[in-house]
Amino acid sequence: MSILIGAISNSNSPPSVAGFDDNVTIDIGGDGYLVAHIEKALEYNSKNIADGEVQVPSSDIKVLKWIHARNISYVDYGGKKGYAIVWKASPDEMGIQINDTKAIAYDYGRIFNQNHMFALYYLQYNPQNKMIYGIILDNNAHPYDLSDLLYGILGLSRSDVNYHESYPTSSSSSHYRGVDDSPYTIARNDPDWYYDHYDYGDYDDIDVYLESQGY
Repeated sequence: MSILIGAISNSNSPPSVAGFDDNVTIDIGGDGYLVAHIEKALEYNSKNIADGEVQVPSSDIKVLKWIHARNISYVDYGGKKGYAIVWKASPDEMGIQINDTKAIAYDYGRIFNQNHMFALYYLQYNPQNKMIYGIILDNNAHPYDLSDLLYGILGLSRSDVNYHESYPTSSSSSHYRGVDDSPYTIARNDPDWYYDHYDYGDYDDIDVYLESQGY
């Protein structure tokens, strides 16, 4: 997108903050099947992006591909910028095999320091049109966890998508009570505290990341 100079250039600049009443609504496949709502956020850019992929070693699919995707950029009420990548594609295009093509199927997980990405993702197969709907949500600057993505932003039901992630009891210490206390977030924010409470080998992707940071 070209930026015009002069008196009207400010109208093309990203907003500095979003209002508490602002929200970003993203119709992931453009057909109303799966819609994301990001509260207290303001969209400032949406564009088509090239097909791509990222490794997700902790998932059965191993490689997460986005096809015919859009990148939506937004700013939140605190002035932090984020993005969401959304797309709809066939299982063949994504290299995913669906065992029961007549039932809803889904997958979710984290992208942790793969291609410099820190994000969450969710995929859902729609048996009616036999397409997969996907979203990648940036959580580099935003402390979203998978519960936020699944039940808050996507509005899914726990009876349909039963997500529960338990961590060793050390991660629930009062040191981080009231905030995202996943080992992934703690490792990025306080590596020393992470290794005080977790052993090397508990989370291989975290170990690789911390080693790259000199720990």
